[in-house]
Parts: sequence; structure tokens; C-alpha cells
Amino acid sequence: MGIFNADIKTLKLIAIYGGAISLLGAGYLSTRIQDNFVRQEFYKESMKLLRGYPFAIRLLGQPITSRRLDLSDTNNYADGLQARLTIPVKGPNGTAILRTWCSRPSLDQKWIVQKLDLAVSEKQWTFYINPKSRDQYKPTGSQSENDDKQKTEQPSEKSELMYLDK
Repeated sequence: MGIFNADIKTLKLIAIYGGAISLLGAGYLSTRIQDNFVRQEFYKESMKLLRGYPFAIRLLGQPITSRRLDLSDTNNYADGLQARLTIPVKGPNGTAILRTWCSRPSLDQKWIVQKLDLAVSEKQWTFYINPKSRDQYKPTGSQSENDDKQKTEQPSEKSELMYLDK
């Protein structure tokens, strides 16, 4: 008697257990990928800059924490030399989206945050551009927008573009 002779009840149990194991495996893999992003230098540095942005502190409150990345978002990517993420963030007073552009010249060098945008209630603005990258990265809402196709706005009261010299 082999699997081909198994009764319906046994086949149902195999399907149920197989499905449960698949779901657990997918959840585990998703968690590992999330954790891997959170441990990356470009992710940590982007969050550090956001937490130092006075308007974000006023808007979201403290502490500002990140939420789970949308792994199905094709705008989220990281290869060995470039990373671009859309990071959901929250604070006691609200939620927002942090968009980060990062790069490094070679695999053995440190990641550099090139540009950070904050998006709240369908409005997005740039609050950080690396001083050494001002010729390559423009504030969101300007005429050349680093491949962003979304409708964006640079609110005057929120456009405290800060260039942090390192």
C-alpha cells in the first residue's frame, strides 16, 4: 500500500500539514528578510537621520520606530552598491513613510545615505541630501526628481531641507 492507495482522510491531512508548514516557512523567511534589512548600515543611518529631523519629531512624536517593509513593493531593493527603501515609520502622534536612497562606491566601503524624503498624508518632501551628492540628487518636487513618478509636493512649512556635513 503506497501513497496512491491512501484514503481521502489521509490525503486531506497531508494537504493540511503541508499547507501549514508552507505558511510557517514563508512567515519565517519574511521575518528573516525584514530583520536583515533592519540590521543593514543604510537602514540604521536613515532612521538615525529621521530621528534627528526636528519636524519629524514634532509631527510624529518620540520615539520614532520603523514598521515592517512591504516586501512586495518593487521600489524596495538593495544590491551590493545601491539601496532604495520605502520604510513605514510611526510615532505616538502618527505615521509616515521614509524614503531613502543610499549607495556605496564598492562592497568594502561604508554605505552613504544620499537622500531622504518624508511622506505624510499624500505629501512628500525632501529633508536631507548628502552634501557630496547635491549635483546628483534633487529635492522632491523639483524638475528632475530621481525617477519618482508620484505626485509630490514640497510644503513650505515642512521643507527644512537640512544638509548635514559629516
